[in-house]
Amino acid sequence: SRHAVRVVDVATHSHDYTARIQAYAQQILQQCPQLCGYILVQGSPSCGYGAVRRYSQAGEYLASDQNGIFAQALADRDPLLPLADDEQLNDTGLRDSFVTRARAYHDWKMLVQGGLTPQRLIAFYSRYKYLVMAHHVPSYNVLGPMLANAGGEAMDELARAFITTLMAALTHHSTRRSHGNVLSHLAGYLRGHATIAQRQQLRALVDDYRRGTVPLAAPVGLLKQLFAEHPNAY
Repeated sequence: SRHAVRVVDVATHSHDYTARIQAYAQQILQQCPQLCGYILVQGSPSCGYGAVRRYSQAGEYLASDQNGIFAQALADRDPLLPLADDEQLNDTGLRDSFVTRARAYHDWKMLVQGGLTPQRLIAFYSRYKYLVMAHHVPSYNVLGPMLANAGGEAMDELARAFITTLMAALTHHSTRRSHGNVLSHLAGYLRGHATIAQRQQLRALVDDYRRGTVPLAAPVGLLKQLFAEHPNAY
C-alpha cells in the first residue's frame, strides 16, 4: 500500500529500491537452499533486524520500530530461518540462542534431504527433546504427543507442524535454572543404576552449575560418563 515502509535514496527520495531488495532476498533463499542462519547489520535500512529508524516522506524521524527491508523479506519468505544482527551477537545469550537455532535448522534440512519417515522424525526429536525442555516446557509437552501418531497422518503436515513448534521453542531463552531442571530430570534415569556416591557427585555438580561456578559442560560431561556406564535406551 501507499503507507507501507519503503527504501528510497537519501538525496531525492525519488528512487525506490524496495522491490529490488525484496527480490534479492528471494534470490538468496533460492540460490542457497542449505542456508540455516543469517547474520544481518544493525540499523541498516536493508539489513537491520529490529529497531531500524523510520522517517516520514519529509525526512522527519518517526520511530525505531522496523526490520530492514531485506531482513523482513527473509523472515517473510522463510519464517524458520534464524536471524540476528551483528550487534546482537555480542550478547552471550543471544549469540548462543542464534547458534543453537542455526544448528537445529541445519540438522532439520539434512533430515529432510535424506528423506522423512516417521521413524527418522522420532529419532530426530529424541536428540532435541531435552534441549526443547530447557528452552520452553510447554513446547516440550506439545511435541511428544504430536509425534505419538507419527505415520497416522500426512507426513508433510506433521513435519511442518513439528519443525515450526520446535524452532519457536528454541527462540525462548534458556537459563541456568531451566538447564538445571533438565539435568535433574535426566539424573532421575540413573536412579537404581548409578551408585549413591555417583549420584551425589552429579547432584553437587548440577547445584554448582545453577550457582554459576561451573559451565554447563561440567554436569553434562559427568552425565555422559554415567550413562556410558549405565546405558538407558530412553
